Amino acid sequence: MVLATEFLARLQIPTPKIKRVSRPDSVLIHKIKTDPPLIDDAPPVDTRKIKEVEVALVADAALLYDTELSRRFDCLERRSDAIEVFGRDAEGEASIAVYQAKYKLASAGMAEVTLAVDASERFVVIKELIPVYYSDAEALAGLRREAAIAALALHPALLPVIGFHNISNRCQLVFPFVKGPTLTELIRLSLRVSPEFALVIICNLLEVCVLLNQHKILHRDLKPDNVLINIEERGSLLTLLDFGVARMGESIELEKASSVWGNEYYLAPEIKKFGSCAASSVQSELFSIGVILRDLLRKVQVPQDIKLFIDSLTKHNPKERPASFEVALAKARRLIFLFAG
Repeated sequence: MVLATEFLARLQIPTPKIKRVSRPDSVLIHKIKTDPPLIDDAPPVDTRKIKEVEVALVADAALLYDTELSRRFDCLERRSDAIEVFGRDAEGEASIAVYQAKYKLASAGMAEVTLAVDASERFVVIKELIPVYYSDAEALAGLRREAAIAALALHPALLPVIGFHNISNRCQLVFPFVKGPTLTELIRLSLRVSPEFALVIICNLLEVCVLLNQHKILHRDLKPDNVLINIEERGSLLTLLDFGVARMGESIELEKASSVWGNEYYLAPEIKKFGSCAASSVQSELFSIGVILRDLLRKVQVPQDIKLFIDSLTKHNPKERPASFEVALAKARRLIFLFAG
């Protein structure tokens, strides 16, 4: 495994000074170390009640995964080839890890995602550029940026990179395989998502966004497909996937004026208007989160307080949305206190 500092050095990205967050006792409500304090006026929350909601949500997600989603691999394209990923061992010596490919999970955009097993028969996910994009600077920058963000290990909701290969423009990332349904699967296959479940999910997502934003990282492709509910203990309720189009730092290098990524349904109006993800901001991320919350609750009668919260997140004018992730998180916590307290 390559250390985070080695990743960043090889990618020529300076190592930022970060404050790591330890795995909390309750993965739903925990304090994120910030300077100044995160929220001064957040209401007290009965964490025992929140834990009960979390346990129920994970139980429902596990049941959904084990029943409705257990046959998903039957519909996937099988693979039986070996995938070699070059890296460095603990002593810094060059090494080659060989993985046995099992299924092609997806072929999205410029990369292909494969489910494979390592020498110990553990499942991993390998993301690699499609050959036609080996010489595409924007595609290469995206995977390198994704590796750099993962290597920082800022939060247990972010997948760690367990292998990285970047030789002759053939870029590959290896992540651990995480069990659990995505929010898309939860919305599509679940009978209903209660307000308590939805608020807990959004609070967790906002907490991760707060921490990412402290390190000048915007995901820029927030949608149900990229949020997974963990049904095995990982120190976080959620796993946030796919940082391929994330912004890291102040720069927007290699972005074209007409570059727009992501699902249009979840894109903020200002991004559609300007036709560029260069217009991404905290407020555009909050718009996406508001649409996710609305989708989670589309099968139930939404309480008026939550409707007002969704409306505030999805205002057409970004200046009318919450001023920060922290402000939105405080409002979401108040709603949890109201509905799960």
